[in-house]
Amino acid sequence: MYLPNGLNVHWEWARIRLMDPENPIAQNPAENDEELLDLLDEEGLVIGRARRGDAHGQPSLRHRAVHIFVVNPKGEFYLQKRSRNKRVAPGLWDTSVGGHVPSGESYEEGALRELEEELGIVLPDPSPLRRHHDWIWTSDLETEHTRTFILKWDGPFHLNRTEVEDGRYWSMKEMERACGHGVLTENLEAELKNLGLIP
Repeated sequence: MYLPNGLNVHWEWARIRLMDPENPIAQNPAENDEELLDLLDEEGLVIGRARRGDAHGQPSLRHRAVHIFVVNPKGEFYLQKRSRNKRVAPGLWDTSVGGHVPSGESYEEGALRELEEELGIVLPDPSPLRRHHDWIWTSDLETEHTRTFILKWDGPFHLNRTEVEDGRYWSMKEMERACGHGVLTENLEAELKNLGLIP
């Protein structure tokens, strides 16, 4: 869980802090509270829309997200280290690419956009993306209906330093050793279990 007990108090404090123009998170264009997200029912059907800022902090407002794991010919997984200016899990290692799917955008369109925005990978169409699984991530902060893709790619990368502090390929043994030690995001650790890479 990314937020401590007393979620409502801490979230309200965070919202006030985010309005401070001196706060680097408030200056991060990737942290756009006005972005509209489609709201989903338990079956994943669209039932409405909400601001991203409203969907965060209310796990009952289910919305869509994409994850992409970039894998090289050696079977190593490219992980990104989240910017320390990110609102959630700053400075931790995460999936190669991840992000919300705005209202009206498909999972595939969201995946292509996030690949370009975060890692500078431009694909002409989604055919290189292999859909692996769909799953639901729930935390104290939010509930995401997530579609996870695999992309075979050996570089190059052009990191968006606003969102990504660093990135590199990790072996499966490295990822397994890092689990449970505050190095990887909880979301990533859950994904590694989904992929069958850790018990």
